[in-house]
Amino acid sequence: MSQNQTAQDREYGLDLFRTISMLSVIMVHIIGHGGLGAAYDSGTAGNIIALFLQTAVYPAVNCFVLNSGYLLTGKSFRLSRLLQIWITAVFWSVVIQCAFFIADPSVISLGKILFMFLPVLNGRYWFLNAYIVMTLVSPFLNHLLNTLPRWKIRALLLVSAAVFCIVPVLALNNDVFSTQNGYSFPWFLILYLTGGYIKKYGSRPQKGYPFLIAYLMLCLFQLIWIAGIDLIAVDALLAYRNMFMKYTSVLIYGEAICLLLYFRSNRNPHPMFLSKMCGFLSPMVFSVYLIHDHPLIRAEFMSERFAGAAEYPLPLVFISVIVIALVVFMVCILLDCIRHYLFKLLKIPDLTNRCGDWITEKITALLMRE
Repeated sequence: MSQNQTAQDREYGLDLFRTISMLSVIMVHIIGHGGLGAAYDSGTAGNIIALFLQTAVYPAVNCFVLNSGYLLTGKSFRLSRLLQIWITAVFWSVVIQCAFFIADPSVISLGKILFMFLPVLNGRYWFLNAYIVMTLVSPFLNHLLNTLPRWKIRALLLVSAAVFCIVPVLALNNDVFSTQNGYSFPWFLILYLTGGYIKKYGSRPQKGYPFLIAYLMLCLFQLIWIAGIDLIAVDALLAYRNMFMKYTSVLIYGEAICLLLYFRSNRNPHPMFLSKMCGFLSPMVFSVYLIHDHPLIRAEFMSERFAGAAEYPLPLVFISVIVIALVVFMVCILLDCIRHYLFKLLKIPDLTNRCGDWITEKITALLMRE
């Protein structure tokens, strides 16, 4: 396939979706870790605005994984893709930890030096761990999508949605199957299969606005649920306040699917320069997560840092969350541009490609041996 054909076939709407998903992740962290959401008293106008923002952006993680499942379905597996993610994670873990060592040498310890080289094994990034395992098993998931009849895949997704999304609600908000409310690898498998199913069997409608409207309706229902319980203020109901504010929530799951369908329907959204810019940024978007949600960065620059914004006029609060997220996003992108060109200068992508192909060849030969 020629380069021109590849450019024509590229779905820039999904690049835009990936970028907006990461911006939304930052906003989730500003409202949650930053303390803005907890700064308002229940039932106040500020609380309603914070809840609206939170419900609107909370599907971000599901969106990112759904999009990954959509894009990886039908593609051949390359171990080099995983190696590049792992090396990038190690790079930022080491750079950020060393920056803090320089700022405060008294915190240097052998354990911290060792752990900064093991960002996956030390559990610093739950999302990174689940994402890497999901990518590692993606060839088997793709095989399942390619070999099972359509109705069986649909049945699998419906059963999974019932088990992970509906049963916990019927069990009165209990995590019956220990999915950690979506902070886990099994939930990522369901999201991957959902994205793959949409790519393989989903039709591409002329207009995506019905999906956007459906997303907004689900957000509104969630907002009414939380605000209603806050208004009633009955102790027996407070335990169910955040019942739908989970990655495994049927509402959050549905919102993410609606957004994927919306951006999928807009293959080349306008303005086109914005879409192409997102296509350029797409390979660096994962680093935005690795940088801004590093535990040291979170503790120093994120945790409870935005609670004071609750004193601003409400329209300014709404705008400031978006502006701060954009600033954080762009700073992380600029930093990762440096990393990107440094890796390119050191020919690290070429090295990971050769290492990945060599390891794959050896493992394949070992498995095929009679």
